[in-house]
Amino acid sequence: MKNILFILLMLAFCSCEKWQVEAPNLSIRELVVVNSLISPQDSILVAYVSRGEELSKIVKIDSLVISDAKVIISDGFKQQELFFNRKNRRYESLPISVKITENKQYSMIISYKSKTYEATCTVPKKVENLDVKGQLTGSDYTLTASWIDTDDDKNTYLISSLALTKNQFSASQQSIIWDNQALTTDRIITSRSKQTLRYTGTFRTFKYNLIKTTVAAIDYNLEQYIIKQGEITTDGGVFEGFTERKINYSNIKGGAGVFGAYNESRNEINIK
Repeated sequence: MKNILFILLMLAFCSCEKWQVEAPNLSIRELVVVNSLISPQDSILVAYVSRGEELSKIVKIDSLVISDAKVIISDGFKQQELFFNRKNRRYESLPISVKITENKQYSMIISYKSKTYEATCTVPKKVENLDVKGQLTGSDYTLTASWIDTDDDKNTYLISSLALTKNQFSASQQSIIWDNQALTTDRIITSRSKQTLRYTGTFRTFKYNLIKTTVAAIDYNLEQYIIKQGEITTDGGVFEGFTERKINYSNIKGGAGVFGAYNESRNEINIK
């Protein structure tokens, strides 16, 4: 899901409580940052690899990109190497040898300057039978999305809905305003029992002809990264620049960043 990638900042600094893996004892400049999400819905495997830089130093983003690393994704049996694309400033590859499927664990291995950085993630189960219904009332459009939780274990979902125009001469869009108090600002939903989950929202002053709703089941790594990223604040008041800075949640052994997974269900409503 492309709009998930906005959370993958190459340099994400915050005061956080813990790492999943041990924080590397390195200076920020030596820190290798790896960001990659995998999904059965994606047609290409992608990884961003960069280095850190001190907060007080102004640099061009291109100077932080690492282009000569070796990046491999493995499903435990087969491997797929990702190659650097200079135009997109990232590592890419078609999923030829390694196919991304749900309930399966994958690992990422990055080799750079005689060091190795590793991470693992498991693709969650996809939501089945996503039901989305809507009704136009006056100038507003009310939408309800519902689905049944996949099982009795803890499951985490990310919900989004966009109203768009299909007119080739217009590309406007509008995000929904969710009415449910249970939804966090990150739109993260957590469930621990197999039950029906239902969320409602409204498009104000509706003037579109297509609504796209997505519910993505996300793994623990992506969940924690989104939550911690949302806690980042740069407002240190008079103590700005003197407070301790720590790296955001990470599951990259020896480095920083996130290697996570998601599995999304989609629904479209055409408005005549």
